[in-house]
Amino acid sequence: MYAQPPILQSGLSNDFGSVSVEDDIPTRFEVEHLLRYDVVGADTHTQVQAAICFDEELGLLAARMSSAKNVCLKRLLDGDKYEALKMEEWVQLQDRAARFVQCGTYAHLVLKLKYQDLKDMEVVRMWLEACKRYLATRS
Repeated sequence: MYAQPPILQSGLSNDFGSVSVEDDIPTRFEVEHLLRYDVVGADTHTQVQAAICFDEELGLLAARMSSAKNVCLKRLLDGDKYEALKMEEWVQLQDRAARFVQCGTYAHLVLKLKYQDLKDMEVVRMWLEACKRYLATRS
């Protein structure tokens, strides 16, 4: 009989110990493996906070346009402008989208996760908030 594979939690094996964002503050191990930046880097907290702000802006845009966040993101990355937005606002949002999400692959540029559908966006936001809590304890 074959041994059962380890159970996965948050994408990481139980072989590494319990991994969960349900705790108030994630471990350094979790944060190091999720961030695309050095955990002790001076810019890291700023990048995480900026990514959270972009996620909030995207949510506000979705509400204004009566659309889903992932649809708004796709339009921003594809250059498919919403007519209701002024050109200056549209260009700023496109620049911010390009700063946090890779066009074509939807790879998030702060976390090592994709940011394409609504569930992905929820997971990314949850981990950004968790990383922010961890980084706040380091400063």
